[in-house]
Amino acid sequence: RKYYDKDDLALGVLDGGIDLRSSPATVQEIAKHATEITDTFRQEVKLIVIDTVSRALNGGDENSPKDMGAFVANVGALRQATGAAVCVIHHIPANGDQRLRGHGALLGAVDSAFGVEKGATTRVATLTKANDAEEGECVAFTLESVTIGDDGTTAPVVVPADMPAATGAGQAKRKLLDRDKAALDV
Repeated sequence: RKYYDKDDLALGVLDGGIDLRSSPATVQEIAKHATEITDTFRQEVKLIVIDTVSRALNGGDENSPKDMGAFVANVGALRQATGAAVCVIHHIPANGDQRLRGHGALLGAVDSAFGVEKGATTRVATLTKANDAEEGECVAFTLESVTIGDDGTTAPVVVPADMPAATGAGQAKRKLLDRDKAALDV
C-alpha cells in the first residue's frame, strides 16, 4: 500500500498457526475476519493468500491423500464461505523437479498454477496450469524493499519488469524433464 500509495486498500494479515487440514473451525475463523474487513472497510474481500501449504497442513503429511484431500476441502470451503479467490503458496522439491511437492490432489484441485523462477535480477512467473486459459503466459517482475515500520522493518514489493532476453518471445524456457521428452517422443 505504501509503495503504490494505496491507503484506501483494505488489507488484513492473520499471523500465527492455522490448521486447514483438520480444523473446519479455522475456515470459520478466517471467514469471520473476512466479514469484519468487509464491514469495516466497506470492501469485499477478493483474495485470501495462504502462505504456505506446508504450514497450513499443521503437521499433516503433504504426501498423504487423506491430509491433502482434507486441506483441499477446507480451502474450497473457505472459498465458498467468503466468495474470495484463495491463493496457496507451495514449493517444488529441492531436487529440481518442477512438479509441486506432495500429493497430486492439490494440483488437481487448483484452477491455475504459476511457477516462479528467479534470475540474476528478474523473476519470471509462468502459468503452468490453467483450466480456462492457455498455459505458458509469463510475467516478469523484480522485488523492491520498502521500509514499513518505524523500527526499520522492511517488506518486499512486486514491481513489473521487462521480460529478460534469455526467455525469448514472452515464454520462459525451461528444461524438459526426461519423462516429458519420452512423452513427446511417443
